[in-house]
Amino acid sequence: MNEPDANGLRVKSIYARFDSRYAVYRTEERVTIQFADDPVREIEQREKVARLSPLRGEINGLVDGWRTHKRKRFQSAALRYDRRVADTLIVALEGDVESALLILSQIRDDVVAERKSFARFMYLVYAAATAAMLGLLAAFATSDLVKNQAWFVPYGFYTSNTWLAVAAGTLGAFFSIALGISSRSIHTDLQMLDNIIDAIVRIVIGAIAAIVLQALMDADLFALRLGSAVMGATDHLSDGPDSSNLRITDHLVLLVAAFIAGFSERLIPDLLNSATMAASDKPQTASPIPRPVEKETTKSEGKELPQTFYDLDAHGLNPHSNEEEKIDGCDVDASNSDVPPTPDDRLPAASGGVASSR
Repeated sequence: MNEPDANGLRVKSIYARFDSRYAVYRTEERVTIQFADDPVREIEQREKVARLSPLRGEINGLVDGWRTHKRKRFQSAALRYDRRVADTLIVALEGDVESALLILSQIRDDVVAERKSFARFMYLVYAAATAAMLGLLAAFATSDLVKNQAWFVPYGFYTSNTWLAVAAGTLGAFFSIALGISSRSIHTDLQMLDNIIDAIVRIVIGAIAAIVLQALMDADLFALRLGSAVMGATDHLSDGPDSSNLRITDHLVLLVAAFIAGFSERLIPDLLNSATMAASDKPQTASPIPRPVEKETTKSEGKELPQTFYDLDAHGLNPHSNEEEKIDGCDVDASNSDVPPTPDDRLPAASGGVASSR
């Protein structure tokens, strides 16, 4: 114990030792093997263990940071997984490599699950911190300290509604994250920066969606009915003896609407996409159809018969030219030719016919 091995790494613990056959032990960096002294047996052992190297590498990469972590929790987890890997190596050295592969795969999955479990916790922590910061900012923006400022007076009512929407949308986004955290796609804590960015962006998207929904309702571009209450700019700007009660009702409706906008990630994007598609839809004109073109009329038994056809050449639709038609013996202008017809007596004798009855 505590002596360097052949690679110069200090031995921390020995899991198994079978005379000169092999030994499995743990160093400061990983679980390793001392192969047999017999060269032939050593080659056989190395061939068996070589199939386990990819999985061993993945597990070492996942556990590596825990071995030197300051917290006892992570050090204990590293020792636990090293113990399982060592037992699996013993199984492989004894000849059951297939079972060793299955066990190492399960160990790898367990390490990933534990990494993601801690990542989910940190995801919630950063999401809650972002939501709390936005909530405190909304509370400060709507406090008397800010409302009493001269520059705030002309925009006081709308600014209060906006910050109310921010607070409600932020709360809705965090509520959505908390409900779906178990099924949400999250990286392990090895990619913690990506998780932090995703958590912050999700909360900010909820706040922005609530602001957009509040603006749409204030501009009468979108109306929300909850029971008998209707949220719209014409409602909360109305004056009268019951205007205070109406304004309180509008605030409650806005609170619920902003919460829904923050809770549903697809509500505002789908609404904006629908509006964009409706604005961009234009009637498509059909491709022009060639009009019939009248050519010269021909005389047949004293009657003029109009000849109409689609001018395919004018639209580039005719694959054959007149020269090709003449070569093929199909002269379309034969009816207008000046060549006299062949007399009947010079035509060849006809054959066939209808047999007469006997």
